[in-house]
Amino acid sequence: LDAPGDANFAGEMRGAIAASDNAVLVLNAQDGVRVGTERAYHYAREHGLGLAAVANKMDLERADYDACARQLEEAFGVRVVKLHLPIGRGEGFRGFVNLLTGLAHHLDANGKLVTDEPPAELAAEIAAARLAMVEAVAEADDALLEKYLEEGGISEDEIFTTLRKGVADDSLLPLLCSASARNIGG
Repeated sequence: LDAPGDANFAGEMRGAIAASDNAVLVLNAQDGVRVGTERAYHYAREHGLGLAAVANKMDLERADYDACARQLEEAFGVRVVKLHLPIGRGEGFRGFVNLLTGLAHHLDANGKLVTDEPPAELAAEIAAARLAMVEAVAEADDALLEKYLEEGGISEDEIFTTLRKGVADDSLLPLLCSASARNIGG
């Protein structure tokens, strides 16, 4: 169900949330958290919905994925887990690396969306972003954090299980990126 965050559609938003099991907050990556975002977040949490967020319009000039993450954390006091690493900025945005799978989803030279290995020049950034993602997930569960600190890692299953639990109890908010007008993201 698509329910705009604009105040003129507050009734439609409440109706859509009441009929849903989960919700996705879609932010304009230029503007970040706005009043409509806050309203939608609080309505969804009042109804006990699991939430994820998407920074959309990443292909616009002032789009800032990291600023969206910071604003979400400041506005809602929840730990944001960035699941994507954008490839390019502004008009140069070509796609993203999924930090869970390690695969790149991007436009090729012909403008077709492809999934393949990420660009080699992003290897260091990908490693740092994946480490930050794993640490954010591990910090959401004391036992998992202890295991992570002792063993230096956690399994994919532990990441997914803890993400699900964190979304359900509102301690974690997954953040994705997209440029929906160019059919990039998800």
